Amino acid sequence: MTNARDLAKFAILIGLFGILSDSMIGHALMWENDPYWTYWITKTALITTVFALGTAWLGSGYGKGAIITLVHTIILTVYYWTFSPVGLPDEPKWLDLSHTWVTGIPIHFLVIYIGYAIALWLWRKTHTNENFDSADARSAASRAVIGAVLISVVSGILSSLLLGEFVGVTWFITRILIIFPFLLFWYGYLEGRYLAFGSLILTLVLTGYSHYLSPLGLPGEWRLFENFMPVTIPRWLDYGELWLRQFPSYLVSSAAGLWLLARKNFK
Repeated sequence: MTNARDLAKFAILIGLFGILSDSMIGHALMWENDPYWTYWITKTALITTVFALGTAWLGSGYGKGAIITLVHTIILTVYYWTFSPVGLPDEPKWLDLSHTWVTGIPIHFLVIYIGYAIALWLWRKTHTNENFDSADARSAASRAVIGAVLISVVSGILSSLLLGEFVGVTWFITRILIIFPFLLFWYGYLEGRYLAFGSLILTLVLTGYSHYLSPLGLPGEWRLFENFMPVTIPRWLDYGELWLRQFPSYLVSSAAGLWLLARKNFK
């Protein structure tokens, strides 16, 4: 699993340098704003997920990195235009047309590509292996994305039933983004072993994300092609809802997902 492990390390490296470039060049220098820490954590997970999948199937290189960066920029733009406001947890605010589509696309492309270029340069200076698109890497990425979707869907259904309300479309998207890097790391480094430990840690990660960063009620009103500010009233879970209802949902779905992912005949 050497190539899967390298893919996980490289994707995490891109995520860290990408978010550093975004925060210092995009927001501090060009926009002069801070969209709060929910944005930084969720976007780091998005960068890591998109670039891990893109690198596993396309490979690495400055040209291929530009293609993956463009795909990431489009996904990010649609996400913040349609599915989630910035400013959580204190001041939820939807981005306007200018910050999202006019200045957002070129700036986000630039800063994330800078982060990718730094990560690739550093990797080439310190590693000889750059075969991220090997069969092992693609297998690990495929398992991780399938597992992330399955765990997200199952835990979302269980949570909605136990809470008595639909958790929201954004809830599923963000859980996939959080679960995928974890599964890629777990599969690349632990080779699908230590199921009980992995299930517990993933459950705590998801519970912590729900407690601090992810309310219910998103996106609220939908917009895709219209230019209006959606009315959104996010609702945060109390301790009873989080630990007595959602925590068991995460634990059951994580244990089932990791068990399935660890099976040798799982494709």
